[in-house]
Amino acid sequence: YAPYGKYTMVADENFFTTVLKNSPMCHKHYNQNFLHVQFDQWEADKAEGPAQNKCLQPDPRHCGRSPTTLTLDYMPVLELGGALFARKFDATYDAKILDAIDANRLLQDSPSYSEKPRQYFDNIRFVRDADNGVELCVSMASQAERSVYEVSLKPCDRRDSSQRFNIGPCSTDGHIELRSGRQALVKPGDHSPSPFCPVAHVEGRRMTCLDLNGESIAPGTRIIGFPCNGRWNQLLALGTGARGQPEQGSVYINVPYPRHPVRHLCIDAPPPTNANPAPSLVVQKCSGAASQLFRVE
Repeated sequence: YAPYGKYTMVADENFFTTVLKNSPMCHKHYNQNFLHVQFDQWEADKAEGPAQNKCLQPDPRHCGRSPTTLTLDYMPVLELGGALFARKFDATYDAKILDAIDANRLLQDSPSYSEKPRQYFDNIRFVRDADNGVELCVSMASQAERSVYEVSLKPCDRRDSSQRFNIGPCSTDGHIELRSGRQALVKPGDHSPSPFCPVAHVEGRRMTCLDLNGESIAPGTRIIGFPCNGRWNQLLALGTGARGQPEQGSVYINVPYPRHPVRHLCIDAPPPTNANPAPSLVVQKCSGAASQLFRVE
């Protein structure tokens, strides 16, 4: 291995897997490490520029990336993922997530503990009021291109199944109350500003989730339909309007990169026009604008 590893990046991380895969145990390993890991942005994409120790190749655009530091905002992802282990944590940067994990473990070890049921809502519409009084609904295309389904805003039609979604199962910290004709009422939890939930469109056996395309956090990134995978870019929350949080009626995604200046991205879409009668759903920095406010009913 030494001659091979001499010219291999992160040779120390490759060592054990290489040995095991070239041993008599090759066909007996279990290909699941029970670990949740979320990688940070590529170094070349960071606003502050790449860290030079991550750019070891001759082309400076080909830089690595490391696991991001998990913060308290990431708790719903860890809960819904169900992994036994996670990385990485840094108590000097955010000790609150470690305190929250300890508090949950202590609660689960109590003799009187019973698991809190996860909320789930089916056959739901996301409705936005338009300036001309016409209600607009989030709609998912019926045909995909390379497993990607277009998600757009169209005039609401209660008979249109493409405008119906299932929400959940949601993380258990907090509570959602859906109200017909009104914006949802959301109660924050002990550690989370809101429950976070996958939002899926079901067509026969196909389950397709609303997804922040490519995990890109750039404003204007499309919301697409993609096979459900439980990653952070498929977990959405409803705004509470609390200080520092998106407005009530917002549907947003948490940005998991701790040093990024934007913490939340809200679903948005321009108004329909004759040239573009079904504008694509995108994310923008949360502002409380009317284009970001939905009824979920």
